[in-house]
Amino acid sequence: MGEVIAERGDVGPRVHNDAVAIRATSIPHRRDIEISPSADADSLAIISELWQKCGEGVLECREHDDNPRLAAKRDPIDGRVHGAWVYLQKRNGMWVICHHPSVRQKWGLEDHIVHEMTDQHRWQQDYWQRAGDDAGYTTDQEVRLPSGNRLDVAITGPDGLVVGVEVQHSTLTERQVLGRDKKAGNVGVPLVWSADRPHNAWAYKVTHVETQELPRSRTPRNSWTVIGGPRKMRVEKCRPLNFDACPTPGRRGRHCGGWHPRWEPYPGLTVDRVAELAPVRQLLRVDAHSRQGIVMLDAVDHRKYVDELEPLLVGGPRHQDNRGTSAPCAYGVDPSLIPEPRVAGRCERCDRPGVPGGLGSDRLINGRCVRCAYPAGGAPD
Repeated sequence: MGEVIAERGDVGPRVHNDAVAIRATSIPHRRDIEISPSADADSLAIISELWQKCGEGVLECREHDDNPRLAAKRDPIDGRVHGAWVYLQKRNGMWVICHHPSVRQKWGLEDHIVHEMTDQHRWQQDYWQRAGDDAGYTTDQEVRLPSGNRLDVAITGPDGLVVGVEVQHSTLTERQVLGRDKKAGNVGVPLVWSADRPHNAWAYKVTHVETQELPRSRTPRNSWTVIGGPRKMRVEKCRPLNFDACPTPGRRGRHCGGWHPRWEPYPGLTVDRVAELAPVRQLLRVDAHSRQGIVMLDAVDHRKYVDELEPLLVGGPRHQDNRGTSAPCAYGVDPSLIPEPRVAGRCERCDRPGVPGGLGSDRLINGRCVRCAYPAGGAPD
């Protein structure tokens, strides 16, 4: 990417001659073109000529040439995937490259939206890359994975673990984020989603960090603070003093008396620190199996959670709630909260079962059931 940074120690305005672009081949012109707002003059002339005139066999999408799912369709001579025909649309001022219905249905391809990358997105992308460089790792931008994902930043740790960073200055749907996250995970690349807006629909459903926007000026190292996402963990007893409601899904707010992790903000964490810890597995993803969702924990808390707490949560005892449905009780039950078993006895006169010193109609009074002790009625409550 053509770029100039004012100083290596700062992230500021960069000189970019390129925007997010889609590659295609114009068959009538026998040349590759770039479809983007900042394309060269020849490409723009071809785009203007072909707009609304792209039947099948006119414009061929080049974005799938390195898609492993279409490897069987790759030409052995030029290494390209042929037949991914597209046409052009304009929606809200942005070019949309749409696959023809026959190709979309047969190959399962999605349309491509061309948009200009904002300065804020570039600054955040550059900051993540610089943070990885400062930690001594190999970093790169716009890296395509075998799954088809294109990473904003790829940070490779010393043992070869690649952590992908997806900068989200715009708003993606939950379905889009979960789909991309799963595709990257299938090829062994964990993603960290970096969002500068809180309360995204996908927050805590994927591994993410929440930040503020970068100022529109140079940004010093270790100054971009993480305000959400990663957590610290404390273990607390499930009672009203510690929790407003039981964190276990399905408990309907009743406190179970068990032990739960209490999730707290991670103090003093910066993006630089996340970029340093994640590629060496010192900041790891866990599923809280609760309303908290997916969080990142440091290695110490992660080990404690996985070794001591999660097995109890997944395979621990179960309680019956007041509607008769079974819900898991997290992390076992404090033995001191388990009631003593009721001692069974029998009436010395009629041999009816009862409970010595108990309450209710099944209690025994001086060795006799309520009926035998008070045959005329009037037993005390």
